Amino acid sequence: MRRVTTLILSSLLLLFLSAGLITDYWWFSALGHETLFLTGFTSRIKLFLMSAGLVFGTLLINLAIAQRTKKSKFFPLFVTLSLLSALIAGFFVSGRWLDVLAYQHATPFGLADPIFAKDASFYVFTLPVLHLLWGLLFATGALTLVFISLHYVLSLPKRPVIDINGIPQVPSFMQLWSRLRGKTHLVLVVSALFLLLAWRHYLARYAIMYSKSGIVVGAGYTDVHVYLPAMTLLVIVAALMAVVFLVWLHYERRLRKRHVVA
Repeated sequence: MRRVTTLILSSLLLLFLSAGLITDYWWFSALGHETLFLTGFTSRIKLFLMSAGLVFGTLLINLAIAQRTKKSKFFPLFVTLSLLSALIAGFFVSGRWLDVLAYQHATPFGLADPIFAKDASFYVFTLPVLHLLWGLLFATGALTLVFISLHYVLSLPKRPVIDINGIPQVPSFMQLWSRLRGKTHLVLVVSALFLLLAWRHYLARYAIMYSKSGIVVGAGYTDVHVYLPAMTLLVIVAALMAVVFLVWLHYERRLRKRHVVA
């Protein structure tokens, strides 16, 4: 009986979700534009599968690495959350199918901007897709960091921290960090996020070309001489932070090996 009920509810849900697609297809078909509907539909399906696959694959690989490093009973829960996150990301990205199609069929306008010497088509077709890609990658990286951090923290041994008087204390961050497994994994993900932030600031430089901060739309004096250098500086700082974390990881591992040898 439960199987029949589940089947009926699933069928009703599928019918509800597909009702809009069916009516849209009938509408385009009545106008003689079935190919236009199919182009949009197949584009959304492709984007959904690619983006959801990218998110779920990245999360699953990192969770598998974390599980191999330190076993956790919450691994199935994180896999389920990863799948849910991938579905949400897929639906979001698939809604931007027009931007992606425009990028794939972009043609140059033959007019370059005076600051970056980029063709105007770059701002119309390419830049929106780059922002979309950055958002997808950064969200994936942030979710990866959250999930594997929780994985490692929840798998810590339940040993209380006792002070010199024998009183249990709340462990500090450094005490937790010293007991944490997967430090290399966490630092690598953090470094990747800083590199993505550097890319975000790099893309933000192009925003001055359609800035509305001045009297007219476009790059003004403040945009060129203040905002643009500031964004360039942030690119350098974010990239250096990624390098700093990697260098710190290298020396931390060397120090750990010395302690083991000693």
